[in-house]
Amino acid sequence: MSESKSLAYFDKNAKTRIIADASPIGLGAVLAQEQGGISRVICYASRTLSGVERRYSQTEKEALALVWACEIFHLYLYGIKFELVTDHKPLEVIYSRKSKPSARIERWVLRLQPYDFNVVYRPGVNNIADTLSRLVKPVSTEPVDDSESYIRLVARENAPRALDIKLIERESAKDEELTEVRYAIKTGKWEKTTCAPIYRAIETEVTTVGKLVLRGTRIVIPETLRKQVLKLAHEGHPGIVSMKQRLRTNVWWPGLEKDCENVCKTCRGCQIVAAPAEPEPMKRTELPCAPWQHLAMDLLGPFPTGESLFVVVDYYSRYYEIEIMRKTTSDKIIDALEKMFLTHGLPYSITSDNGPQFISEEFATYVEENAIIHHRITHLWPQANGEVERQNRSLSKRIRIAQSESKDLKKELRKYLVAYRTTPKTTTGVSPSQMLKRKIRTKLLEIYGADIETDTDVRDAEEKGKGKLYADKRRNATESTVKVGEVHNDIRIRTVQSR
Repeated sequence: MSESKSLAYFDKNAKTRIIADASPIGLGAVLAQEQGGISRVICYASRTLSGVERRYSQTEKEALALVWACEIFHLYLYGIKFELVTDHKPLEVIYSRKSKPSARIERWVLRLQPYDFNVVYRPGVNNIADTLSRLVKPVSTEPVDDSESYIRLVARENAPRALDIKLIERESAKDEELTEVRYAIKTGKWEKTTCAPIYRAIETEVTTVGKLVLRGTRIVIPETLRKQVLKLAHEGHPGIVSMKQRLRTNVWWPGLEKDCENVCKTCRGCQIVAAPAEPEPMKRTELPCAPWQHLAMDLLGPFPTGESLFVVVDYYSRYYEIEIMRKTTSDKIIDALEKMFLTHGLPYSITSDNGPQFISEEFATYVEENAIIHHRITHLWPQANGEVERQNRSLSKRIRIAQSESKDLKKELRKYLVAYRTTPKTTTGVSPSQMLKRKIRTKLLEIYGADIETDTDVRDAEEKGKGKLYADKRRNATESTVKVGEVHNDIRIRTVQSR
């Protein structure tokens, strides 16, 4: 029956028959077909009778063999017509429509109702299933240890589906730590082992099945297979909690939960879609000791007109300069900076993002030649250049207003700059222009000369007084004695008001 000449593939159009037989200890069945005029075996099976089934009568055993054969070959028989071949003559009548069998056989008749079959009798000499019914594993008469069977069932069912239980057992046999755990479980000498202390804490929960170590109903995975188990558990990218719950039901090892957290935290896909972490405490930029020492710069745009706005902000005064540019190459940026530095002087340092204009070799050479330190912020983190980004937001708002009202962008930006530079800041209490020691006159009504005299005003008056005394002494200047109304050389002296 195991030779290739006798075996064949199932053909749904060929004549099919089931040959079944029962012995005092087991059942046997053969699925055969007539293919090419030759009887070919498709499949065969056998099983041992239980203790209760062995007490059945021989007729009941033979009847059970037909029911069992139909159900075990259900995949082949459902929906086709076939023959049930038996060497027990009474079954032709028992499984006929007119029979009135016992209650037990009546239940078997009901189980055969889904099938379309005819019972055919053949002598036992021609029944090839007779050998299968006798070559079965004998049933042990020794009492069965149900707890051992249950543990084996748990170990088999809880093994990860992509891992073979035999593979886990082989790796467990090689694992040094699990080898010591098995020794400690067997001898009870936990104090002489060097395994992890956590095993001693759960010594009442661990047991062994062969080379496997179980904690309760969970398999202890050897170290060589833990990464593979974690990879299987993270399929579908569950979160940390879901992944832990998924593993806790089947497997265990020391540090399982920490390993789950590490897998989720280092998974690139999970990090892309994860919620952003809580921000670190804010670090504010310290106020420089003088204006125009430390600057921040950035490019805003391009706008629909194709132009961009180059913005440079002073950290000390919040005073900023802008330049409308058609091109934003490094040479254009350098040209704009030189115009601003012509007015305010060279700073000590500048801060910018990592735009191509600011990281080019040309720009690096320029700042090096002028002894300027160039700080570049972290990639893709504009918050690090927050001062200029805040001014960009205000400028963007005015640009949108100008566009919505169809006004000249450059004129509107000039108006906004005048208002900004003359408006006191909440952080400093004075306007950006005053922080630069400059008082800008605006259209708003103000009293001329109402400003409080500063140290600069006092020094200016002193220096001018010294210059007057020096010039008068060098020229030997004296006060004029001519009075109003006198006539000198026919010229009448009149009062002259100086302006």
